Amino acid sequence: LQGNQACGGRQEMMFIRANADDLNDCLPCAESFHKVYDPDVPFSKDAFLSYWKSILYTGQGFMIMVEHRDGDIIGGVGGVIANFMTSDVKNCIEMFWWVDPEFRGEIGLKLYREFESEAKKLGAERLLMAYMNNSDPDRLAKFYKAKGFTPWEYHVIKDI
Repeated sequence: LQGNQACGGRQEMMFIRANADDLNDCLPCAESFHKVYDPDVPFSKDAFLSYWKSILYTGQGFMIMVEHRDGDIIGGVGGVIANFMTSDVKNCIEMFWWVDPEFRGEIGLKLYREFESEAKKLGAERLLMAYMNNSDPDRLAKFYKAKGFTPWEYHVIKDI
């Protein structure tokens, strides 16, 4: 990662490649993301920590956090590196991408660029990104199209 970078005008931000010791710092962002992603299910701090510790310890993925100059984590993105079961193509599958609303825009774009760069360094040949139907899907669809993504799969969910 490029380390300390000026983002968003006068607000200095730092992009940090997270390790397991950093995960507690990311909990407020994880909970904010969860409220949009799955608002009807309670957020589980333990599930988040257990999942990401496993991913980071095994090297199956990575997380990049955005630290504001005041020390607070204001965003992050996490990805899992995996082949599909039927090919040797290495994919980076985005698991979450969150920037606190007051910092979105340029910072979110720079975080996306860091995510893509890190995925390439880890040998990924493709990025798989997602967005929720309740998170400004028209704007995000335009963003992804402008970045060269094409629609590929559609997920549905049902409680059983």
